[in-house]
Amino acid sequence: MTHRRYLTSLVVASLALGACSSSPSDPDPGASATSGADAQTSTPAPATTTPPVGTVEPPSQIRGLGTLGLSKATMSVRVEPGLTNYDEHGLTYVEPRTDPAADLVVHHVHWDGTPGWDATVPVPTGEGTYTPRMSYDDAAGVVAYWFTTDTWDASDTGAGRRPHTLSSPVHWFDVATGQGEAVTVPTTEEQTASSHTTLVGARVLNAQGGFTAASTLDLTHTLSTARGPELFRGNDVTTVQTDFSWHGNYMTVTSTADDEAQRTLRMNTSAVLDADQDSRFWAVPERVLALVPGEGRLASVTETGAQDLDLGGCPVSFTQGTTGGSGNGYAFVGQLLVRPDGTTQCLASQAAGPQEQVSGVLADGSVVLTNPADGGGATSRIMGPDGTTRADTTSVSGFGAYGAHLVFTTTDDAGATTVTAFSEKDLHLG
Repeated sequence: MTHRRYLTSLVVASLALGACSSSPSDPDPGASATSGADAQTSTPAPATTTPPVGTVEPPSQIRGLGTLGLSKATMSVRVEPGLTNYDEHGLTYVEPRTDPAADLVVHHVHWDGTPGWDATVPVPTGEGTYTPRMSYDDAAGVVAYWFTTDTWDASDTGAGRRPHTLSSPVHWFDVATGQGEAVTVPTTEEQTASSHTTLVGARVLNAQGGFTAASTLDLTHTLSTARGPELFRGNDVTTVQTDFSWHGNYMTVTSTADDEAQRTLRMNTSAVLDADQDSRFWAVPERVLALVPGEGRLASVTETGAQDLDLGGCPVSFTQGTTGGSGNGYAFVGQLLVRPDGTTQCLASQAAGPQEQVSGVLADGSVVLTNPADGGGATSRIMGPDGTTRADTTSVSGFGAYGAHLVFTTTDDAGATTVTAFSEKDLHLG
């Protein structure tokens, strides 16, 4: 996370626009019946046991695997914390380093254990301490690694979502192929570029800290740069409250001096949605979800525009405790599922109270539920497509659902972080 079991909303520090900014995630129903006499004389077929898909011994830190009928994993790798990205196909990660001056060795591995690609990202040779960072745009299928000389509290779990000075080129990779290259964000001596976890590219600030330009990796893998006047031409925009990448587009949430409580979601140069200061946004592969509390609505944003989603009576919470994310083509916010075609399904009548929320969707349509009020990152249960509970998972370590796999991230007593995947085919649930 650095990817996530479910996505937190996108929040980064706001920036004032420079006054002079002209430069620069049963039985078989078809079986035949036998007569009573036949049934008495028939010989039972021998029981067969299907070997598990997984063959890898999982870390001992994972609790409650027996509850899910799991024993062997499909893959388990040690990673450097904060430099991983989880998507539907696999894991992009950096090998753990013991020397902070060592280059980054980047790998992509599929959840079934099949190796993907490998690459190296060199550490800059200039003065200072260079800390590696990672950014992603799951909708575009890219990740990027870069370095900063900024410092922050390592215990601050939200640090990655806030901008840090870009002290190196941005080395991007196509997750599917491993294709990639290092690109440099254009700046002048008076300007500073910064980036964060959900921005593949950078924002550029002038000497006064005002927004001057933005560079984003687009779908052609080109670093596209636009100056402030080009992005907000003819608009009374004074502050960029939030920015992020989605499907190769530069997304911003802006406000004006006349009404700081009003927000506008923009895609590149176009305004696509009116929002308010309490609005929250989730960038998932299929769409951007926008929760607008002041108007009691949830919108889906794509390149074709914004569309209000049918809540179907679902009590989508408009509090900061609402979780959102995606899995297997579904997006979700609170107790609402958004299907790939944009239609919705409300799970309120099947949830165990208003606090239980969706945190994942398995490949067979089962839903993983969690209760954020419980804390600790654990899930509460797996609910089948028919609404019945397939497994109580309160005693199981927290996990995510990616593609047809359950994925656990654990840390041992020595501080080593391991990512482990299990095939859904090995699940044995009620």
